Amino acid sequence: MTYKSYFNQLAAREQIEPLKEAIEITIDLSYASSVLFQQYPIDKPFEELIVYQVLDELADLSEQHESAEGLAKLIWYPAKVICAVMDHKILHKEEGQYIKEATELALGIYNGEATREEILALKDKFMSDEKNKVGFSRLDIYGKKIADQRSCKAMDPKYSEKAVKSLTETVNGEDILFIALGNGGIAPGLDVFLRYCNQNETDSTFYPVRFSSHKRADQTPQLNDWEAKYLQEVRGDKKVVIFDEDTSSGLTLKRSHEFFCPSFVSDKDIILMTNEEGTLEIDDLWYNQIRKKSA
Repeated sequence: MTYKSYFNQLAAREQIEPLKEAIEITIDLSYASSVLFQQYPIDKPFEELIVYQVLDELADLSEQHESAEGLAKLIWYPAKVICAVMDHKILHKEEGQYIKEATELALGIYNGEATREEILALKDKFMSDEKNKVGFSRLDIYGKKIADQRSCKAMDPKYSEKAVKSLTETVNGEDILFIALGNGGIAPGLDVFLRYCNQNETDSTFYPVRFSSHKRADQTPQLNDWEAKYLQEVRGDKKVVIFDEDTSSGLTLKRSHEFFCPSFVSDKDIILMTNEEGTLEIDDLWYNQIRKKSA
């Protein structure tokens, strides 16, 4: 696989700023859709709802994305769809099949392999699911979100390149189960994961888990029993990597470590990682400092 990062392509134009602009565009659309939805009955036309607009636009961008704005949307929109499906799973207490499918599509979009037909097929699948019609009509439109400037900064490809080098050295290029914490860790996580796979011949797995302690007030990673079983099955002998875009107070990483350790046997099976700092060994002094700050 030859991975050509959209982050690098955007940065090469010295136009990383459009990434923030694309985020703000989707924020405004999401808020407008959520307000409209509350004013109309549940059979409100799908065309007015943001998730389908995003998938339609991604289908067009898969064939042509010459502009900086197009590149920015190819970075942000796939992650947005994943976050939307995670929200839907939590709200409706569902399993994780749609998360798997949205993640596979996002990885395909990021590495340039997803076709227009594949993107629209996922959209059609969402729209044809009559059981969850209301839930999917509200995908990722639960109110206005604030563009996190720190998260945008952490997406800079210069951090991703260093993070992949750090990860490769830590796990010796072996297979990994890469758990990206959302919402902020999804977009840079997709990029870091694909960079790692591009540099190392591995049979690695990417899976997103919502754990947004600040924006969503999540107390623990939002993982259900179906997902826990799935991760145990795909893990095998893979190294487990828990990824977030930045450390912030360190509380998210600390709680994630405590949450996943029982599932993966011991502390030594978990590798913590951020895009800004790279891998963080459990016994490192730096990690001990994080624990003290978040105690």
